[in-house]
Amino acid sequence: VVMHWLRGSGLAGLRGMLPRTRLVVGGKEYDLWLVRPLLGVTRAEIEAYCREHGLQPRFDLSNLDTTYFRNLLRHELIPYLESFNPRFKELVRRSARLFADDYDFLHQQLEAVWPQVVESEEDEGIVFSLPRWRELHPSMQRAVLREAVRRMRRGLRDINWIHIEDARRALLTKGAGTKVTLPQGLLLTIGYGIFFIGEEGFTPQEDVPLLEGYELPLETPGVTKLPGTRWTVEVRILRRTELPSEWRTNPDPWQAFLDKDKITGLLRLRTRLPGDRFHPLGLGGGRKTLHEFMIDAKIPQYLRDKWPLLVDDEKILWVAGWHISEKAKITRRTEAIIQVRFRKIC
Repeated sequence: VVMHWLRGSGLAGLRGMLPRTRLVVGGKEYDLWLVRPLLGVTRAEIEAYCREHGLQPRFDLSNLDTTYFRNLLRHELIPYLESFNPRFKELVRRSARLFADDYDFLHQQLEAVWPQVVESEEDEGIVFSLPRWRELHPSMQRAVLREAVRRMRRGLRDINWIHIEDARRALLTKGAGTKVTLPQGLLLTIGYGIFFIGEEGFTPQEDVPLLEGYELPLETPGVTKLPGTRWTVEVRILRRTELPSEWRTNPDPWQAFLDKDKITGLLRLRTRLPGDRFHPLGLGGGRKTLHEFMIDAKIPQYLRDKWPLLVDDEKILWVAGWHISEKAKITRRTEAIIQVRFRKIC
């Protein structure tokens, strides 16, 4: 208990060694119980029992080696603290029982809160709702973070206070794109309205069409499937009289209407490239770097390298799901229209 306290442990560590725990070996938790029947028996009581029954207990000489932190506490710090309170060990045992009861109660509350804040849970990572997490009491905020680390690293014995508090502070004060290092290679990443804890490189499964770094020519007109996804892209050529009545407001973010005569060369999809610039509709012909646009549009940082861009031989025509280019907009002089629409295959 004292060792965990000095290392900045939370309630889980301050409970000390428990009389019964699940067996964890090599980070894997087994459906077996590890039972310590003599945990509540003092050393003096065990030695007295051995003398009474003529037993010779084995003594591990390494227990005298104070180069080990545990032994240093046992042979130097605890005797010193007992000089202030001879019942120090009893006090620590009593405190550990109280911490265990508090931990059990908090864990019951956590089990009720967990499904409310978790968006999805996979082997590689766990995704949380950031607004719902921020509504929690600080104690429960820490409990959620500790539980996430525990689920991802079941063999981890101690989760230090500083790791959890650094993560909590970032979630309360930092913005999208912030990353916080957690124990044993885990990474916390803040997105827009979410955060996730997982292996390095883990990104949530998003219900949006994404590209894996390739360029995809589009059948024009026709339907093209996005490899490795459940999405297709349909391209149609329309006369102006065939435009739907709601084309100006366009309620579907995954659909775009473009002036066909302003398109140069072949239509294709690709991901962003260094130096990309974009002329968003409504900016009066002005342009932004694509990086700036994606930040302003709040496209999550972990998705930007996979976000589909509709391009021709010269320019970006549409940041899919967001704005088309001012250079491809429909005007009163437009006669032929290209309609591009992403569809999810059911």
